[in-house]
Amino acid sequence: PGTLYYKEYEKVILKKARKYLNLIRIKSRSFPDPAFAVYHLWHSVALPSILYGIESTAISQKTQMALEAIHARVGKFILQLPKNTQNICAVVGCGFTPLHIHQMDRVYGLTNRMLASQSALVHEVLQVAEEQGMVNLFFRQFMILNERYIM
Repeated sequence: PGTLYYKEYEKVILKKARKYLNLIRIKSRSFPDPAFAVYHLWHSVALPSILYGIESTAISQKTQMALEAIHARVGKFILQLPKNTQNICAVVGCGFTPLHIHQMDRVYGLTNRMLASQSALVHEVLQVAEEQGMVNLFFRQFMILNERYIM
């Protein structure tokens, strides 16, 4: 049953990402500087909506790659690059932060809020996550962050 929820969640975020991409590309044409409009609409409206709740929900590698590809398509549109340009070129060329960094930043923020919380319920949740270890998504993401950035 849990797997069905995650598959539906993945479908929703991918559909939302594609809709934002298309809507932003269409709406940007009415701005004097379409590239500026696309960049700011993508970062201030689309990404927060697409990534909402991603810090506490697992997504498959396939979905992650699809989101990264859509993110790169935005960059290709801004830079007016052909579709067959490597995604990394568009992401770097636009000065975009890769989506997995956005996700880990959200995990880091959630972790800090939870650790600073005075709530007994939050501390119980953290204790259960720690007891579950690497099976628990949140704990696993926290450990990845801890290994990479906190040392």
